[in-house]
Amino acid sequence: MLASAALSILALTLGCGGYEPPATRYHCETVLGVIGSNHSVDCGIVSANAALAWSLMHPLPDFDAARIRAITIRDEMIFLVDGARAMGALHNETDIEVDRTMFSLDHELGHCWLYWHTGDADSNHLRWQSSGQGGTPDCLDCAGRDLAYILGHHDPSLTP
Repeated sequence: MLASAALSILALTLGCGGYEPPATRYHCETVLGVIGSNHSVDCGIVSANAALAWSLMHPLPDFDAARIRAITIRDEMIFLVDGARAMGALHNETDIEVDRTMFSLDHELGHCWLYWHTGDADSNHLRWQSSGQGGTPDCLDCAGRDLAYILGHHDPSLTP
């Protein structure tokens, strides 16, 4: 498991304007809507990962996948968002970017849900444990829905 505190730096850019989802070459229909990528992916695996994340999140009050405007699978495992290293990012409370393996999908959906449910996406992960989303700040993905997703997800990338 990756050390969350070191690698899974969350980048939230909530608010108006600024971010626009990138155009993508590959598109997979999923229970969460279309998920796009610029590297070839197995849409069956993308769909299975989305279904797993949805199954963990949809029972929560105020979770509504229809509110998500775009989910993009990045080409990289770790990328920069506003100068910070990230494996996932939530923009404008409706646009999600995840790393090339989709490791961070459920984590980013957790931020969406917390924003919709409380008005605060919890960028500092202060309610991560109490909400059941994940573990302690030193290992965010060691418990809760994040861990359940990580254990069940698969890398959809078809190219190295």
